[in-house]
Amino acid sequence: MGLLCWRASLPGLAPSGLIDGAYYHAGANLTVGATSTLYSYSGAAKYSSGTVLGHWRRLSWFLNGAEDFSYSNNVSPGPDGSIVDNDFLGLQYIPSADGSMVIATGIGPTLGLEIAIKAPDISGSGVFLNPTGVLNSASSAPFTMGISAGELVTLYGTGLAPSFAANTDFPKELNGVKVLMNGRECPIYYVSDTQIAAIVPYGTVENFANVQVVNNGAASNIVSMFLKQNTAGLFTSNARGFGQAAALHPDFSVVTPANPAKPGEVIAFYASGFGVVSPAINDGDLGPVEQLSRTVGAFNALVNGVSAPVSYSGLAPQLRGLYQINVQIPANTAAGDAFISISGLGSYTTQATIPVTRAGLASELPEVRTAAPQRYRKMGSGISPPGNQRRH
Repeated sequence: MGLLCWRASLPGLAPSGLIDGAYYHAGANLTVGATSTLYSYSGAAKYSSGTVLGHWRRLSWFLNGAEDFSYSNNVSPGPDGSIVDNDFLGLQYIPSADGSMVIATGIGPTLGLEIAIKAPDISGSGVFLNPTGVLNSASSAPFTMGISAGELVTLYGTGLAPSFAANTDFPKELNGVKVLMNGRECPIYYVSDTQIAAIVPYGTVENFANVQVVNNGAASNIVSMFLKQNTAGLFTSNARGFGQAAALHPDFSVVTPANPAKPGEVIAFYASGFGVVSPAINDGDLGPVEQLSRTVGAFNALVNGVSAPVSYSGLAPQLRGLYQINVQIPANTAAGDAFISISGLGSYTTQATIPVTRAGLASELPEVRTAAPQRYRKMGSGISPPGNQRRH
């Protein structure tokens, strides 16, 4: 059944409105080719200013169980409000007249059907924690992604704290505010009326995490989150979860368009949601230096879809609440903004990019570094407190 048939059969789909805001979606997708793939999925996505930030919980015969897949993409609505995502997802999205419903169909060779419903606005009184507002501080992937032990998360709501306060020692009470997950107190980076940044305790091992904020004795509503083995996300320089990754060269200078990565370089990316580490540390402690705390699960990397060697994944040394993954840029990477994708057991994220140049490329590639950098320079990692708060 063609796209025009769908539009004719569903009242209100023409003329179309705009796809804007948060949506819940579910669908199935079949890509036909030399290697065909079939999977079903559900999750959420947020469209804003020409960018989509989304999450699929997808299930397929080619996956080892279900996988959480977070993504970003630049989109541009056509004159009728439709969005064509031919390069990435292989779908065309058609909104209803008021934008409250969206239907997507596959673009050959992709066969697919997706239904999306616009999420309602949610608010509350008193100390209120938004049920959709517990997000990975690095990726800002939709809340359907879930959370994992050791993850730095940002909580959104209203009345969360009497005023702004921050503490780089990550205490378990700040400005009279506590964050509880299944009754365990979380290390806190900053608090404000509408945002809190805190670390998921490593002892959070249940299937669900019940999250609650206590503001000077006044408790918020409880928000239940799926607990996953890992929920990988990379910090970005714009602190919004997409665009240029927050990363360092081997000389610890910041990777920027003016100082891009080169094929063969081992780049250090900063991340959240990589899960349990060994040796273990206490919640909120600095990442160790003498004996690095590495992720228990293995992580893999792709640069523009090409496998890239990973020499380290674990806690960032001498920092709190941050993971680090060292990735060697493949030798054949073209100049320009390259997508960096990271996958662990049960999670896959492809939201961030890294600028790459081939100018001045050495004839011989350097040796892959096997240890994490032990110094750090401020680089807009996305965890800076207000007034540089990230907005949900």
